Amino acid sequence: MVGTKVWLIPIRHSESLRDLNPDKVTLIRILGGGHDNLPSFPEYHTFIRDILQV
Repeated sequence: MVGTKVWLIPIRHSESLRDLNPDKVTLIRILGGGHDNLPSFPEYHTFIRDILQV
């Protein structure tokens, strides 16, 4: 999971890591999310809930 407004580690780094193994890595982008505020976005909680239900 990565925020689209992260300045510390650019999103392209996450995309490069995903591209190394796209069959096993899911990159979730949180629009407007920063480095340390992802839990304040509903999408974050939705994704966590969904993966825990598997």
